[in-house]
Amino acid sequence: MKSNKETKRKSHYNENRDSYLSIDGKYYCYKFWDTDTKRIKTERIEIKNDSSVDWTVVLDDLDHAADLNDRYANEARDKVFDAKLAQYEANPYEGDEKNPWEDIGDNRNNPVEILFSEAKPENEKAALVRKVVDEKLTNNQKNLYYDHFGMNKKLVEIAREEGEQTGKAPSNSAMNNRKNKILQKISKFFEEK
Repeated sequence: MKSNKETKRKSHYNENRDSYLSIDGKYYCYKFWDTDTKRIKTERIEIKNDSSVDWTVVLDDLDHAADLNDRYANEARDKVFDAKLAQYEANPYEGDEKNPWEDIGDNRNNPVEILFSEAKPENEKAALVRKVVDEKLTNNQKNLYYDHFGMNKKLVEIAREEGEQTGKAPSNSAMNNRKNKILQKISKFFEEK
């Protein structure tokens, strides 16, 4: 930062963060736990700008990204839950208030749910697609189908991996043709049904 007048900061000064750019932009401050004094201390490191990089701008960009992250996290918070939690934490033993965390249902450890829960019915179309894949596709087509649609790999990635194994990578159009043949077999099966 050549001068505070020339460059405008994107980040907001926030000394409550673990690391932040000082308000004057001359220091980057880190908070750390000092085991000797059993306190949180702040280390101030002077930012020296060399001719190749303006470190103040880089650190300001990092702080700006942290500001955005904090903002998005704050927007996603449940205000009603936070208010109930604050009220409970202020007087946990007073009144009819109960811990709001106890209101959140979790059936994973409930023995009744574990022993007597019924399996959710499978999507009929997904079962038909799986049947077509298992019965109508070749092994190479199955591998392409599961890599592309199951593992969300891009066709370029799959072609590169095939090239590493065989020594020759197929072209993009060849990969698209393979994918289209698979989709045609699946759609043909649905047309017959």
